[in-house]
Amino acid sequence: MLRLRAFGFLLALIIIVGGCKSSTSPSGTTGNSKPDTTVILNHVLFAINGMPSLNGWTYHASVPEDTVDFDLSAPPGDGTWSLKLHTADFPPATNYVTRSFTNLSSGVYSLTTLLHMKYILQEGTFPPGWMAIIKTNGGVSSTKTQLTLDTDQWHSERLLDTLSLLPSDTVTLQLSAGCRATTGSLHGNPVWFDDITFKRLP
Repeated sequence: MLRLRAFGFLLALIIIVGGCKSSTSPSGTTGNSKPDTTVILNHVLFAINGMPSLNGWTYHASVPEDTVDFDLSAPPGDGTWSLKLHTADFPPATNYVTRSFTNLSSGVYSLTTLLHMKYILQEGTFPPGWMAIIKTNGGVSSTKTQLTLDTDQWHSERLLDTLSLLPSDTVTLQLSAGCRATTGSLHGNPVWFDDITFKRLP
């Protein structure tokens, strides 16, 4: 009987001490826990201090004559400037911007951007623009792509990709305006991009 009481007392003491330890940890997590979401880019705009800027992105021209273009047309609440990418005149080349990262961990990644096109055209008039997540390992690349919606209003688009990564792998984000269907097309259909977020989800 005495042993049973002693065991009961010892069990109650372990529960109390364990409860005290967990309550001292801020936000109820242990020192080894990781944040639920890892944000790499957080609502990045194409401007710095009110001036247009690629802000860490690299512009890739389809031909040397094409140049990067900014426009005084930003989404509501997102500053002043947006990036205007023109459709390329000579398919299949495109005008696009990229931003690359290494030392990322495996997981589900989310790329979101606000965008709109200039015109709503007949289906098939132009190969549309796109957003993409490209993983490169040892010179071999795999790409997850999402075509842009055909709309002339600012809206949010999201691309999800599950990536298995080594620290040496490169993850590249790409935004493109697509290209003309043929070199004889009358005019292009540029795409505006702004407010970009890239993060690893829990």
